[in-house]
Amino acid sequence: MMPADLSLKAIRENVVKKVGIHPHYLIPVEKKDIPKTAIGKIQHAELSQRFKAGEFDPAVKRVDILSGNANTIPAWFYRKVWQRKQLGTLRKQRELRPSLVFLDGSGLGVLLCDEMKRLSWPSIGVEAGSDFAKLGSDRYRINPQDRNTTGASGSDCSGRHPH
Repeated sequence: MMPADLSLKAIRENVVKKVGIHPHYLIPVEKKDIPKTAIGKIQHAELSQRFKAGEFDPAVKRVDILSGNANTIPAWFYRKVWQRKQLGTLRKQRELRPSLVFLDGSGLGVLLCDEMKRLSWPSIGVEAGSDFAKLGSDRYRINPQDRNTTGASGSDCSGRHPH
């Protein structure tokens, strides 16, 4: 604890012992800032109005920070902590099944398949043509107009034969 915090704690304990109440706020102010009547009595109503208007907010904030009370958030809460996240953690959590990539004339689908292969992410490239043909272990040609997606070979695009 800091010296100012110790003083505030001692004052709070004194108020509790001598007056018998536990104050919600303990705000240090200069003696000249306390409004008094002509005969020297403290003007509690004016002090209360000034408090409600927020005039003492900076002092309240300073007390909160010094005492680290429930109105403050610990410093660790605001500390930025960057953690490197490993790529591919999602792949470890689930089985990777091939993604179907429809290839077009622009070459974007081929680039996507190549990148996925580089990342060990299985893919099946499908290009449009006039007939069904297996062009490679991960490449097919289909006729988009033909509803028979199994082709003449009787196998689907995964290479498995239907039961």
